[in-house]
Amino acid sequence: MSVEFIETRLPEVKLVKTRVFSDDRGFFTEAYSKDNWAEAGFTETFVQDNISQSSKGTLRGMHYQIAPHDMGKFVRVLRGAIFDVAVLLLVVVPIVIPSVVALDINLVHFGVVIVVNIMLGLVTPPYGMLLFVINTLTGASLGAMIKEIWIFIFVLVLALALMVVFPQIVLWLPSQFGFVY
Repeated sequence: MSVEFIETRLPEVKLVKTRVFSDDRGFFTEAYSKDNWAEAGFTETFVQDNISQSSKGTLRGMHYQIAPHDMGKFVRVLRGAIFDVAVLLLVVVPIVIPSVVALDINLVHFGVVIVVNIMLGLVTPPYGMLLFVINTLTGASLGAMIKEIWIFIFVLVLALALMVVFPQIVLWLPSQFGFVY
């Protein structure tokens, strides 16, 4: 079979692997074939396929939609890596949530703090995945990028510290909508 769908812990998230044919000239893979994907169990209909390349200073993300305007997401990585919140949450949350519950930490507060930590981790060395992706795409040096984003990093660290020390900052708005217990 030329395509394989690999299940993940999230039933809606699947890893799609296509067969790659390589020789001394390079490689070839059939990214999508309706018949092959149907044979592998994929019965959805593709309505739209987008490709984007971002210019310097642009951060892109996927948007969450609510029915009846929802649409599935198919992410193809041509260069670099996927650093998805879903992957991090699948690893961290099952390990940490029992302790969070035992310590009586509000789950909404914990979720917001985790997301801010993820944002911080994406732009700070030594890991700073976004720094390396931007470096690869633009050729800008890591030092030059860090020089430009240090204020953003400082604001994120300050916001994170305030959210940890004063949970009400995070919980006020959700409590207005009845989401905090």
